[in-house]
Amino acid sequence: MSEDGFDETTAHRHFAAACFNRAWDFLDLPHRNDKQVEEMVHAAHASFWHWLHVPEQTPVNMSIGLWQLARVYAVAGLAEEARRWAHRCLEVGEAERLDPFYRAYAHEAFARAERVAGAAASAERHVAAARALLPAIEELDDRERLAKDLDSLAPPSTVSP
Repeated sequence: MSEDGFDETTAHRHFAAACFNRAWDFLDLPHRNDKQVEEMVHAAHASFWHWLHVPEQTPVNMSIGLWQLARVYAVAGLAEEARRWAHRCLEVGEAERLDPFYRAYAHEAFARAERVAGAAASAERHVAAARALLPAIEELDDRERLAKDLDSLAPPSTVSP
């Protein structure tokens, strides 16, 4: 804490969470206008930046922040940025040997980025990698949430009604 009573660590924790939640609010919208997309991206970056300055940040915090960056860029339709952050998320998950939940979500982020890029085969490989981790995820709610997110990435059906 500084002499004036300001606690930077507390401020970083606060803004990391507040900005993450703000970006999530935009992710939850069914549609976003250009201004909302821009704010969503800024909020995700701000959250990640603040997490970098929290002394007790962990590889899990980094994985979650990187995942959110990949997701907001995919939602924004910016494939290369989505790929960049998804790749970093996957690197952290693998290097730190994170729980299967976080590694699976790194693959989910990469699959979403690849869908935006039009790289269907690569997207399917990442969906398959994430699905392969599903049985190792202990929490039923986590498995169900991931399965639902992976189902949302299914390619459009080519079968006519």
